[in-house]
Amino acid sequence: MTPSQLAKVLLTGIPLHHTFLIISPPGIGKTQIGKQCSYAANFECQVFHPAISDPTDFKGMPWIYVPKESSAPSAEFIPFGDIRRLLECKVPTTAFLDDFGQAPSSVQAAAMQLLWGGELNGRKFPDYITWLVASNRREDRAAVTGILEPVKSRCFSIINLVPDVEDWILWAIAADVPVVIRAFIRNRPELLSAFKPSADIQNCPLPRTWYYVGELVKAQYPREVKLELYQGAVGEGAGNEFFGYEDVFMKLPNPKSIINDPDNAEIPDDPAVLYALTGALANLAADDTIGSICKYGQRLWDNHKAEFSTVMIRDCESIRPEVMETREYIEWRSVHPEI
Repeated sequence: MTPSQLAKVLLTGIPLHHTFLIISPPGIGKTQIGKQCSYAANFECQVFHPAISDPTDFKGMPWIYVPKESSAPSAEFIPFGDIRRLLECKVPTTAFLDDFGQAPSSVQAAAMQLLWGGELNGRKFPDYITWLVASNRREDRAAVTGILEPVKSRCFSIINLVPDVEDWILWAIAADVPVVIRAFIRNRPELLSAFKPSADIQNCPLPRTWYYVGELVKAQYPREVKLELYQGAVGEGAGNEFFGYEDVFMKLPNPKSIINDPDNAEIPDDPAVLYALTGALANLAADDTIGSICKYGQRLWDNHKAEFSTVMIRDCESIRPEVMETREYIEWRSVHPEI
C-alpha cells in the first residue's frame, strides 16, 4: 500500500477506532503518516516507544497500600507516565505504538490488553481512543524479533507500506525539500528507497535520508565537504550521483530567462537536465508567471517531451494551487484534458 493509500485508510479508520498494524522498511514514513492523519481527523496523537519500555510502563507500577476498612495490606498496579495521561485524556486521541516489533515479548504481552479490551487492570480507557501499531520487518536488521500472534490478531489488518515517488514528491513540496532533490528523485526514482540492511555503519537512500540531504543543501555547507556529507546521508553510490547532479542543476539556464521569453528559450535534450529545469520553473509558479510556464510547457509537448510538461504543470498545482484559477492555466488544461 502506498503512502497516499494508507492515508485514505487511516482517515477512514481512525474515527472508527480501527486498529491497524503498519509494517515497512525503515524511513518510509509510518510514524509521520499516522500522526498527520490523526491531526487531519481531529485526533490528538500520543506516540509510545515500546522498544525502550518496561512491562510496567503498560501494566502499571505495583503499589502496596492499606485500605481504610481493613488492616490487611493490599496491592494493585498504578498507571503512570504516558499510560496515565492516556487514561485521563479528554479529547479523541490516537495511541501510536511505534517500533513495536523491536519490543521484548514481555512488553508486547503487557500491551495486548490495551489493544483489544481497551482496559488496564479493570480501568477502562476512554471510548474515543484509537490504537495504531507500527514496526519494521525482521529482514530489515532493525532488531525486530517478531510480534506475538495474539497482538497481530488484535489488529483489524496488517498493512505493508511501500514507497511511491509521486506521493513523496507531493510530501516533499509541502515539507520544503529543495527542488534539486525533487528533480533528482524524478530522474532516478529507484533511488528514493534502496534499502539494503548491512552490518556496516553506513546509510541507504530512503525517503527519510533524502530529507536530511535536503537540509544539508539548504545549510549551504562548503563544497569541499558536500560529497562526504551526501555519502554519509544516503550512501556512497547515491551520494556520488547526487553530488554530480547538483553541479548540473547549478549550471542550468536561468529559469527566469525562460519566464521572460518562453517562446524562444532553449529546450534541453538531456532528461536529467529537463527534470531539473522543469522543477525549477514550477518553483516559480505564480499568477504572473503561469502563462509563461504554460507556453514553455506547450513547447515541451510539441517537441515530444510531454512527460516533462505534465510533471511541471502538476508541480505548479501542488506548489501554488491558486494558479489553477488563472485563465492561462485553465486554457492549458482544456487543451490537455487527458492528463
